[in-house]
Formats: sequence, structure tokens, C-alpha cells
Amino acid sequence: VATLRQAVAKNVAGASRPSADVRKVLTGVLDDPQFATLKKSKAPAGLVRAFTYIRAKWSAATQWLNKQLKRLNDAIKRLFDRLPKPKPDSAPWMDKGLNWLRYTLLALLAAAILFFSGVLISRWVRHLEEREEPKMREEDGGVALPSERQEPTYWERSLAQAEALWHQGKQRAAMRTLYRACLVLLDARGVLRYDESRANGEVLRELRRQGRAGVHDRLRPVVRTFDRSWYGLLTIAPDEFTQALEQSREFRDAVVGGA
Repeated sequence: VATLRQAVAKNVAGASRPSADVRKVLTGVLDDPQFATLKKSKAPAGLVRAFTYIRAKWSAATQWLNKQLKRLNDAIKRLFDRLPKPKPDSAPWMDKGLNWLRYTLLALLAAAILFFSGVLISRWVRHLEEREEPKMREEDGGVALPSERQEPTYWERSLAQAEALWHQGKQRAAMRTLYRACLVLLDARGVLRYDESRANGEVLRELRRQGRAGVHDRLRPVVRTFDRSWYGLLTIAPDEFTQALEQSREFRDAVVGGA
């Protein structure tokens, strides 16, 4: 503000533009290091490369999408051009029938596109979920493989995590971790594919359908305790959680033993 007042004071009264003195004062302010740093600052080279890469990929994706939409539009246009066109002296119902046919074909085509898009999206989401699974198949279903240094298996880590969550007062998270470890074990041993959307009752029914009575009977009390905690929002007593841990270990033995 003081510099601006000084520049105004040096300005020639009635001049249409600042005098050389005013320009010199303002230029002196802008030559201060803090303003010079702002003027000379640039984005990091890595960030510039990242934005350039993203912009190039986005441009390529939009061009590909526009090309595919154009091809689809041309295909629909060719399809409609092949349909018989009403004659000038045709009956009104014929015009309505052809229009209905066109709209029906267009609706079926749109439904097919939506269906296949949904299939692709669901497969992509499932692929991401499988990538997030912590190496469950590399550990032979929770059974430690012989090696010079035995690392905790996914099963052992899950039980330790469940106990840690329980001691932190997070009962629902502890039971969810414990039950999830059981489902992952079933997947890793090739018994039942891991699917979070599958209801617990469906899991038990599928085990019964496969004739795995031992696995079914040992998993059922774990499921019951999990349902009471996760869905019922009920408090689980410490002895109940300890019993669920023991039941889960019996369940693991039954799965590994092929019961």
C-alpha cells in the first residue's frame, strides 16, 4: 500500500498512463525475491509428465469412444435403412407398425449394450476384489508351507487380527475378520468360491449339498455368532468369542482334513 501511494504521488497529474518514475517504482516492487520466486516457480517435472500422460491417455480414450459410437450409429442407420419404407399411399397402420418395429429394435439394442456393459463391469469389480485378497492361494489355504523361515499364514494373521480387534473393543470387526477368514479358507481349498454377496445361509446350504457335513457342522456355530454380532448388533461375551475362535480352528481342521 505504501509503495502504491508512492507511485501515485509520483504520477503526473492528468497523464493518461503512468510516468517512467511510477513504472520504475512498481517494477522495483515486482523485482523483490518473493515475487521473482513466484514468477519463476514451475511444476515438478514428474507432475508435468504425469499430467501429460493422463491427458494423452484421456484424449486417446475419448477418440476411441467417439469412433465406436460413430460405428454404432452408422450400424443402426444401416439397419433402419434396410427396413421396408412405407409408400406414400400406404395405410396409416403400416407407418405406425414400421415405427414401432424401429423403436423395438433400438430398445433391444440398447438393452443388449447395457447388459454386456454390466457383465464387463461386474467382471472388472470381481477382478479388483480378487487382487485385494492377501495371497490366500499362495499359502495353500492357510497351511504353512515348509521353508527355512516359516511366515504366518493368512489364516494365522486373520485370527491374530481378530483377537487384537476384540481386545480393542471392536467386537463386530473381530467377528467379521474371523468369519471372513473361514470363507477365504473355503475358497483357497477349492470348496466354495469366495463371494461377499453370498448370504451366510447359502454358504451353509452349499456345504450341506456337497455332503461336507463335518465342515458344515463346525462352521454353523461361527456363522450364528457372527450373525448375532454383525447383523443383530448384539454384544458378544468374552467366553462366546473364545468359543468362536475354538470352533473356527475346528472348522479349519475339518476343511484341511477333507471332512
